[in-house]
Amino acid sequence: MEICKNLAKQDLRIKIIAKQNAGVSSARNKGLKLASGEFIQFVDADDYIDEMVCKRLFTSIKENAADVVICGYKKVNFKKLSYKKVSNKKTTNLVDFENDFGFLFENALFNPPWNKLYRKDKIKSMFDENVSIGEDLIFNLNYFSNIQKIVLVDFCPYNYVVSNEQSLSAKYNDNLFETQLILNDYVCKFCKKCFGQAYSKANVDRVFAKEIYYLLKKLVILDNASMTSKFHKIKNVITNERVKKMANGKDMLDSQIKIINFFIRHNRVFAIYVFFYFKKVVLSK
Repeated sequence: MEICKNLAKQDLRIKIIAKQNAGVSSARNKGLKLASGEFIQFVDADDYIDEMVCKRLFTSIKENAADVVICGYKKVNFKKLSYKKVSNKKTTNLVDFENDFGFLFENALFNPPWNKLYRKDKIKSMFDENVSIGEDLIFNLNYFSNIQKIVLVDFCPYNYVVSNEQSLSAKYNDNLFETQLILNDYVCKFCKKCFGQAYSKANVDRVFAKEIYYLLKKLVILDNASMTSKFHKIKNVITNERVKKMANGKDMLDSQIKIINFFIRHNRVFAIYVFFYFKKVVLSK
């Protein structure tokens, strides 16, 4: 806080806002309400950005008269860097954004708000403070539904820090499956509205399959329920009509997801349990 106060004394544009912790969405909404500038950029507390990133994003959005600019980011994991890059540098409109959306969505470049620069006057919906999973995705789907021109830039100026504590804090909750169904519904409605009824579902289905895979993994490994209860929950997931339809798809790329989808198609509850249980045993050695 002292560092922030000192910086605020040096630059009158810096505002310090003190509020009780009510979650990240509440904090972002407070900032959006108080922001007086033309553009909005987010940086999460544990992350950091490269020098001149604001200027580079600002230049891109202004020169192209765009509504949003999307960049890549660096994933910092125990001081190791991996790059999440936008596929190419281009300007597009929402009608022609379908292929880019599929790539960005599947490669974890669409959901986050911090690898983008937004126009404040185009933000029609705030972050949903009642949602704790997928609030970023919902915010972006709402924003992109109300814009026309999009710029993709091929540099990675944002540093997303992944800590060991984040992996340790992963947990299962009984609302997770319902949440994933709701988020998938949001994405499908966005695609139909923006790209038409015949939009390509391959990327959307692969992301949904990945989420179901990790949901089942968390259910088996992290849920404190009895084995009988876990079997019941697994059956509830894999007999869902939307999950069944996804598992019948032919566009899956990941071999382990293909295995789980095979089990889903054949209602193999016990096989799914054993698959993830032994993954836990192997990883713990």
